[in-house]
Formats: sequence, C-alpha cells, structure tokens
Amino acid sequence: MKLSLSLPLPLFSEIVIKPSSKAKTLSVREVKASDIGSLVAMQGMVTRVSDVKPKIVVATYTCDLCSYETYQEVVSKTFMPILECSSPQCVKNGIAGRLYLQTRGSKFVKFQELKLQELVCFFFFFSLVVDVVVKPNFFFFL
Repeated sequence: MKLSLSLPLPLFSEIVIKPSSKAKTLSVREVKASDIGSLVAMQGMVTRVSDVKPKIVVATYTCDLCSYETYQEVVSKTFMPILECSSPQCVKNGIAGRLYLQTRGSKFVKFQELKLQELVCFFFFFSLVVDVVVKPNFFFFL
C-alpha cells in the first residue's frame, strides 16, 4: 500500500494509521526493496530507540531590513537555511537584508528512529540475526 500525503497539514495535527487486519505481518528478513516507501507491518524486537527530536518541515524567516517574511519548505533530510532576503523591496533597493529564522512561525514534526531485530523464531540455525534501522519520513505510533 503506497502512502502519499499531498495536502498541507495544519500546524497541530497528528495522523495515526493502523494497518488493516488483512495486511500480512512480515518478519525483518521478508522485507524487500519493493516495500521501501510503503506502509509495512513488521514483527520484531525493538533493540534501540532514539529520542523524539523535532524535524523542520517549513522554515519561516524575517528580513532585518524590510521585515518581509520568507517561507522555505524542507523536503530533504538536510536543512540549509536561507541567508539573504529576496523580497521585492530589498531587490529594488539593491541591498540584501539578512534573514533570521523564526522558530515560532516554523512548522516542526516529531521524528524518531528505531532499530528492529528479527525474533528468535524467525531466524535459521547458525544464521546471522538480521536487524534494520527504521528512518521514516513520518513516524506513526499505534
């Protein structure tokens, strides 16, 4: 099942997705490359969990010269802030104002990583234990 969210979400919203009862639960070994990017029900033991951290989705900046607000949508894992103002007023004056990040006006989501190890009943005798680090774009708790 492919999951795509194209609608902008309100500032304080949370989505919880629960797999249907018909969905097959996979072991860590059964997850294939075709499953990446889709919602997968996995069975395993969580061996490590990171702290819940904020991840910026929309950054809001204010220019120190013209007080113009600029918005930057962050779609990648890395975040590079904008430094110079590109408002019509600053361009007209020929002076590039400095942009300052406004954390109150920016949108953040909760982000957490976990390490999942296959259960003992799923691995073969004398085989290596398989584990996977889950680094989601959106993380849902059930």
